[in-house]
Amino acid sequence: PGETVGGDYRLVQLLGRGGMGTVFAAEHRYIKGKQYALKLLSREQVTDDNLKRFQREAVALARLSHPGIVQIYNFGIDKDVCPYYVMEIVDGISLADLIKQSGPLDEFRALDLFIQIAEALDYAHRSGIVHRDIKPSNVMLVKQKGDLKPQIKIVDFGIVRLAIDDEREKQKLTATGDIFGTPLYMS
Repeated sequence: PGETVGGDYRLVQLLGRGGMGTVFAAEHRYIKGKQYALKLLSREQVTDDNLKRFQREAVALARLSHPGIVQIYNFGIDKDVCPYYVMEIVDGISLADLIKQSGPLDEFRALDLFIQIAEALDYAHRSGIVHRDIKPSNVMLVKQKGDLKPQIKIVDFGIVRLAIDDEREKQKLTATGDIFGTPLYMS
């Protein structure tokens, strides 16, 4: 926090860490009062394969415009080393945290959330994008103004697969023996 990324985004606070980067709340230096989520691949994580995966995540998100999927606004490389992208900040709670706090969902609430998730994933699939790491911690629940029920927002497309990828590129990024995703949620 306090540092500037890409010359324009001041990091405000750490929001979380994952396998493919660190996410901060950030503010644009000219657009005051609006916060964004900025995902940054740290210097130690920058390898050719990780850079390609990170770019693929940004490209995939940029192709999607759905109320149930996090929206991306910008992509860049900070100091010619660390890639980052800027997306909407999601103000809510993850489905995983909700279940930890409240216990299992009743069938009506579970069905409502499942339908929302299925609609967002259907949109992504029709756009040629497969998330590959759907789990409760990658589903955020967001309260909409004046709406009683939360809306879902799918996040973390870090191991996305683009259906338009050529076979050689797919093979390079997912070699035999490489495992990506969360074992408890893998098919």
